[in-house]
Amino acid sequence: MKYIIRLFSLFLFINFSSSQLYSQEKTELGTPENTFNFYFINGYTISYDFYEAQSYYLRAGLDISTTKEDIDSDGEVIQSPSSYESSTTESSDNSYFSIGASVQIILPFYETKYGNIYFGIGPVFTYSTTNYSSSRTYNDPVPTNTSKYSNSTYEQNYDVAAIVLVGVEGTITDNISLFVEANIKGGGRWQKNESEYSNTDPSGYQYKNTSNSDGNGWFYEAQFIRLGVSISL
Repeated sequence: MKYIIRLFSLFLFINFSSSQLYSQEKTELGTPENTFNFYFINGYTISYDFYEAQSYYLRAGLDISTTKEDIDSDGEVIQSPSSYESSTTESSDNSYFSIGASVQIILPFYETKYGNIYFGIGPVFTYSTTNYSSSRTYNDPVPTNTSKYSNSTYEQNYDVAAIVLVGVEGTITDNISLFVEANIKGGGRWQKNESEYSNTDPSGYQYKNTSNSDGNGWFYEAQFIRLGVSISL
């Protein structure tokens, strides 16, 4: 038992000494210790290289994507010679929000003073929502009547997946570099869906239908271009 404890203590001492020696070597070479990566094509992401060994380093990232679209339109139809006029009003609202957290192990396999090529793999957790609604109102003055239609859908997704990426990084200065990445992501998805449909005819009768559903399954996604900049401090 004492032999095992001594061996373990020796292992810790050697590992600590080698890590200190490597850090000192990096410091003497002027290598920055904190690197932040900002993605600005195909989503907005910030990641941080929080641990670096001789042959690999670890990266943690936070990814946010959002879109929103509001469209309103008005139309009218005039028939001659009676000047018969009808009008239609339509609106639609479409929004998407996604937030994800990931950790990857990054393995550079070709390095030069001008940049490097690297490979990465790790888990990713994502939460996203999609909200869509539309409405339409039709007014007919002869005889006077109005019909209305509306539809809405709300969807939530929870993803637990693995991501595999490959990237090329080019050095601009000692502290700034540009990179291009491609990745494939796949895993499990849990989904909640709520929808509502409503229709009111000219007589005032309203038909309404609502539905709720839960589902789960597998998915995969591919992004062939992700552009970003790395800043080291």
